[in-house]
Amino acid sequence: MSVQRQTRAGQRMRFNAFVSTGDYNGKLVFVTKCALKQLCLSVTMTAILVWVLNATKTTGKCGAASVLSTPPPHGTGIVTAPVRRKLLMMAGVEDCYTSARGLTGTVGNFAQATYVAITRTYAYLTPNL
Repeated sequence: MSVQRQTRAGQRMRFNAFVSTGDYNGKLVFVTKCALKQLCLSVTMTAILVWVLNATKTTGKCGAASVLSTPPPHGTGIVTAPVRRKLLMMAGVEDCYTSARGLTGTVGNFAQATYVAITRTYAYLTPNL
């Protein structure tokens, strides 16, 4: 994804790179960097795994994009946009209804908001019964 900044001499372009990997069984890694060389180092050195639990209603927000994930009946599948579907599949989620609001055309913010929603599934605290 390119990011442009206006200077006196013209436009200066930078590129943001996003890398995501998962084992399709509950672990997900998502890394964002502005330089491709730093991205390669960062993926190998700061691979923070996120454990994913299902059956929770979570939200995530990044920039102007906000997403909502809700658990559907078993066997429904993942009902969402292609970018989000790939992240959810890599995380090991099998059934999920999703909703998105705001500026979801920015793929970076949309993917980051999805990652935030996925990380919140593991931080979900159940009430003491």
